[in-house]
Amino acid sequence: MAGLLRRRRFKTSTQGEAICTTIAPHAIDELSDLLAAVDAALDAFRQERLHPRVVEEIRGITSRERRRWTKDGRLPQSGFGSFRRGRQSIHFALHPATKIAALARQPETIDAWRNEDENP
Repeated sequence: MAGLLRRRRFKTSTQGEAICTTIAPHAIDELSDLLAAVDAALDAFRQERLHPRVVEEIRGITSRERRRWTKDGRLPQSGFGSFRRGRQSIHFALHPATKIAALARQPETIDAWRNEDENP
């Protein structure tokens, strides 16, 4: 988002996780274009599918946990990706960005399942 603001030549600063910008009175006309660009960027993020390594990093889990959680339905899937290594095709699950972000905000959802696995 900060990149969108900088490209439009607004004064932008970051304070922790917040992005602050100042819009000059003569630039108010550009505000609707900016909001449309922000909406488009957010829509693109919602449609994006995350690679397994990104999910592991966000959740702080191992690849073994990610595969097990995907298999038993704890991690939602949004399709599959693949690549070739020689003659072998490797397939992997892709995950919806918005649902993984929701799980990152509420880790107790999966952590409750993790505790059940450890203490049957």
